[in-house]
Amino acid sequence: MIIVDACNRIQRRRVRRSFFLFLTVLLSTTMGCQNAETPDGPEEPDYDRGMFGDPYQIVTNETPAAPDEPPSLSSDTLSMQVSYTGGCQNHRFDVDYESGLDTTRIWIHHRDGNDSCEEEVLEQLQFAIPESVLESRTIVLLNPNNDAPLIVRWGTTVTESPPE
Repeated sequence: MIIVDACNRIQRRRVRRSFFLFLTVLLSTTMGCQNAETPDGPEEPDYDRGMFGDPYQIVTNETPAAPDEPPSLSSDTLSMQVSYTGGCQNHRFDVDYESGLDTTRIWIHHRDGNDSCEEEVLEQLQFAIPESVLESRTIVLLNPNNDAPLIVRWGTTVTESPPE
């Protein structure tokens, strides 16, 4: 009986020590992640430079009081408004896409021409969309800032007639 009590006490100490060690490691790792700043300041928002190129934003309204004007697809033309910093160099925007079974994902790739100016530029863009994209029933415009994608066409194709 005495040996069993001693074994139980030793086991409880080991469990407490293991728990304390686990808690210490857990707290030290989570506390180190609380302040994700780079030496130059706060970390930039998540942005995929590979797919979208240089930073830009899709603008749906210029001011909070203005009506929403999301990107639109009319016939074979995608129209949208974007904002970016620059103003000293020509910027280039190209449309790219990836087709699935019935959905095509499109995105805009921005090249800023190494523009170092910091003026906020607002620009209306129009893109001719390839026929192969227009054959998709659903077309989704991916957002460069990892926000929700924008659906520019849902469930129909250009060649389909509306139901009578």
